[in-house]
Formats: sequence, structure tokens, C-alpha cells
Amino acid sequence: MAEPAFTDVFGEGATQTETTITIPKANLPGLTAVAENTPESIIAGLCLLLTTTLSTTNQTNNADQQVTVAYSGFPTFVTRNEVRYRQDIYNVNFEAVDTQAGIDPNNY
Repeated sequence: MAEPAFTDVFGEGATQTETTITIPKANLPGLTAVAENTPESIIAGLCLLLTTTLSTTNQTNNADQQVTVAYSGFPTFVTRNEVRYRQDIYNVNFEAVDTQAGIDPNNY
């Protein structure tokens, strides 16, 4: 198979140029689109989207997919300033031929 297409990963209407990427907010599950969503809410929506489009199941079916995103399935709880928070953990895995240390975005 081939590398996943941009719209396969980010959804219909997602585009890119040499200098910008555009992902419609409607593509981000659970996000209520408003004029000024917080960066963190957009990241959360991206995580929810990518657990579907860059799943390990999709990678099994397409060996050219080198990145997977998965929910750990095990929320934890943390306390900051005497307030208890639920912490949901998402894992992002990058796979490349073992010729370098670290992540080079150009290899994916």
C-alpha cells in the first residue's frame, strides 16, 4: 500500500501548501468549533481523530503507515494544587528504519 493520504489522516477538506496546513474543526471529534478554541482543545480533538485514522489496526493493514496514535486505556489521577484531575494518556509511536537517533519529521 501507500503512505496514508493527507485527507485519509486529517479528513475531508484538510489541505496543505508549502507553508500552511488547514484542518477543518468539524473533522475533530468532540470539539465544539468556536472562533477561538484553545490550543489544548484542538490538540485533544486531534488525538481523538488520530486514534481512528492512525490506529494500530490501520497500520497492520498498511505497512507504509509509520505513525500510530492510541489511547492507553488506563486513565490515571493526578493532584495539582490540591485539585484532583483525571489524566488520559495517549501514545504516539514513530517507526523508522534504525539509522538515526531521535525523530526526523522528514522520515515519516
